[in-house]
Amino acid sequence: YEGKLFKMQRIVSSLRDWNDFPPLSIVELLKEIFLLIESMESNQILIQKDFLNGLMDICKTQHPNKLVGLLGVKKGLVSEYILPSKSCTDPETNFEIFRPTCSIPLDVSNEGTFISRPSGDLSSNEELNLIFKKRRFTMLLGYPYENMDCIKCFDANGKTLEVVLRD
Repeated sequence: YEGKLFKMQRIVSSLRDWNDFPPLSIVELLKEIFLLIESMESNQILIQKDFLNGLMDICKTQHPNKLVGLLGVKKGLVSEYILPSKSCTDPETNFEIFRPTCSIPLDVSNEGTFISRPSGDLSSNEELNLIFKKRRFTMLLGYPYENMDCIKCFDANGKTLEVVLRD
């Protein structure tokens, strides 16, 4: 990522869990590392298709309310989320920034942030630029939450990332 350094065990889930589970094959570890390298070089975010469909369904159910959450990456794919309580978000920033006092679990696999946009507006703004710097990526999901046109991802520098679905 253009001059940024990352600790491999932070963004490669197999390395994070290295001591907690029986050893995995070196082939599986290398697959995950190559997938990470491929997605970073091509400015892509790889998302598990079923996960994305579920996230869109939650956004539809909660519409017109805005949702904010964290996105977890496992085996190179965005495949899990944490929806914090309303007490974790700051109403003064339109619920887009997590309060520092919030007890969201500290988990390095939570590499991304997602924000639903009931207005359908997927453009960036100054508040979002602050959020981009806190995580590896930020995903915006806009109304009507039905297809890939309703999704936009940004890296920590605010550059647009391509969203790629995987089964």
